[in-house]
Amino acid sequence: ENSDYVSVQGRYIQFALSGKSITCVPLYYKIYGMHIDDINPRIRIITSARFGMQQLYSLHRTEILRKIFEVCRKVTNSTIAEYSSNLVGMFYGKHIMLPVFWMARDSARYTEYNYSGANLTTVVRGDSLKNFLLSEEGKSYEIKFTELLTKVTGNTPEMSKKIFDEVFFEIYFPQNHVTVQQQINEMPVKQIFFTFYIKKLIPLNVRVKFRIFAKYMVPKIFQRIRNERQFPFPFTENPDYINDWEKIKKVIKRHGNLPIVKNSISN
Repeated sequence: ENSDYVSVQGRYIQFALSGKSITCVPLYYKIYGMHIDDINPRIRIITSARFGMQQLYSLHRTEILRKIFEVCRKVTNSTIAEYSSNLVGMFYGKHIMLPVFWMARDSARYTEYNYSGANLTTVVRGDSLKNFLLSEEGKSYEIKFTELLTKVTGNTPEMSKKIFDEVFFEIYFPQNHVTVQQQINEMPVKQIFFTFYIKKLIPLNVRVKFRIFAKYMVPKIFQRIRNERQFPFPFTENPDYINDWEKIKKVIKRHGNLPIVKNSISN
């Protein structure tokens, strides 16, 4: 009923199921209360990008969601579609994260889609984002993005281009970003030799698994311990909220362990 809002979402949890035992931690708790309500579209776009929370899993107005995907219709990089889910939506109106239970996300990965290096044709991260934006496909996306922004807001094409650059080259990919090659160039000689011998002695698959464990799993373990202490779910004594949580627990237990599906995003 609030016509100036184009999308809405609530609070997320991440769960791990082991037998009949469920371990849960809150997701995105640092931005609980996110409310993007400025009347200026540029400020809404920039604010959304700075929050770092895409709105893909929100409830969207259908006509706005169609416009979002029209902008990235022929883009093969799914990460860009995720960025568009909030950026393009903010052309048209406001967004809010409500204090209600919204989604439970399994900590197990049932697809290779998000694993580093598993699907480089659809996932854009780090250095590859800049390469995509400078590619022919990226330029085509930029043109659609800026043309629609100009049409919706009445900005000049130059202002729309400036907003695009501010979002992608200052927030998502800052100019002072240090590339992997730059990190290698700045390594001390001893460290370079150490890295060289590590690569010679330890098989690639072992190094990749260790890197994923060290970069993703170890921080998550510490974060989970901290979160369980600071944010015991369901965060409130509200009976309606607790009732929702009891219902979703039953769903999670029925959900069980699903088989791994290779590259399900593209199938």
